[in-house]
Amino acid sequence: MNDLPRESPAAPPALPPTPPRDPRGVVPRASSVAPVNTLGTVAFVLSIVGLVALPGIASIPALVCGIIALRREPKALAIVGIVLSALEILVLAGAIALWILTLAPLTQSAQNSVAEAMSSLSADAVLDARRASGTPLSDYGSIDEYLAAAAMPFDHWGNAMRAEFREIASGRCVLIWSAGADGVWESEDDFVAASEPRGAADELDLPTVD
Repeated sequence: MNDLPRESPAAPPALPPTPPRDPRGVVPRASSVAPVNTLGTVAFVLSIVGLVALPGIASIPALVCGIIALRREPKALAIVGIVLSALEILVLAGAIALWILTLAPLTQSAQNSVAEAMSSLSADAVLDARRASGTPLSDYGSIDEYLAAAAMPFDHWGNAMRAEFREIASGRCVLIWSAGADGVWESEDDFVAASEPRGAADELDLPTVD
């Protein structure tokens, strides 16, 4: 019986590999902190600022930051920033286009109205000086003789005005013309800046300052 083979003892179970240790003997652990896309956050914040306070000024940097941030994770805030900033830029561009097409002509029209009124004042000053002389218009042989002692005024656009005699029901009248905003004579925007007697241009159905 002593000659029977003996069973060898079972080998111990294998141990899991030991995690690598850094030189200080600390076992590294997997990080539990979620990744942060800082540039995407910046894009989102700038897009909100552009939406609330600074449209256009903050929207363009937000769009640029958002596009760059798409290369990183997470992308959610970057995408939201891109969408908001793009919408803000489109709305701003539409507002500018609307102003150019509608409000700019109205603004120019208002400026021309002011210029016409100032031109009328300059022309009236010349006629007031001639009225002070007390000489009837019929005593003047020509418009040059009438204006001999008065300098021809310039309109508010810097163009010299013109004067002429015409006949109305009550006799002779003086008309002082402006070439208008375009500075071209015989064009649609020519108008009578002043007349003597007053109201002569209306009697002749001529364009005057509105």
